[in-house]
Amino acid sequence: MIEIKVPTVGESISEVQLLRWNKKTGEYVERDEVIAELESEKATFEVNAEKAGVLTTIAAEGDQLKIGELLATIDDTAKAISPKVEITAPKPPVVTTVQTAVPDTKPAVPQTAPVDVKATPLASAMLAEKKIDLAQVKATGPQGKVVKDDLLKLAKELGLPLLATNDLHYTYREDAKHHAALLCINSGSTLSDPKRFKFDSDEFYFKDAATMRRIFKDIEEACENTLLIAERCDTTLRENENLLP
Repeated sequence: MIEIKVPTVGESISEVQLLRWNKKTGEYVERDEVIAELESEKATFEVNAEKAGVLTTIAAEGDQLKIGELLATIDDTAKAISPKVEITAPKPPVVTTVQTAVPDTKPAVPQTAPVDVKATPLASAMLAEKKIDLAQVKATGPQGKVVKDDLLKLAKELGLPLLATNDLHYTYREDAKHHAALLCINSGSTLSDPKRFKFDSDEFYFKDAATMRRIFKDIEEACENTLLIAERCDTTLRENENLLP
């Protein structure tokens, strides 16, 4: 029996969310086949089957999981089952009756928001930063999750100012490949490993003002608010010095 655990993803990440299962319990999976998708605050990545066999899922979609926590097991002694072809007799036609609908005179019962509302890691971080109760947000994402667009709508309703920020991990776009190598060193994997932790784009570089304004063109005040904060900062960066600890 092979245990599939949440892999080490580096970058000080200790928890991820199980977005979806690509295969179900009882299904036969091939080696290296993608069986699930996980999401951290920084990226989305796939989990592959380490061996061929029959899958048994442990965690549920939407669960928050610690690094190293058990995701599933694979019975590598099981064999793939060939599908059976069954011939069944035709069913008799179904006769239905049509009744005139009677208007429901009962007053409508107000619907309450579900108690178990979940948010993506990115949305959760944004909610925690603003100290907003998750129950206040109307979720429109998959499986009823709160996503970024829901928070933008809530900010508009509550009159909350928005900021334009960019997750920064390297200086130039072309540095993405070097950053990928550093992630491999940190997580003990290789660039050729299909299961390695990796960022889903090369957009985590330092962007100039023009690029940021183009990205946030639909939220014009976001860049202006960020500039207001920048103008309040007073710091000096020392050049030509080794600032590594």
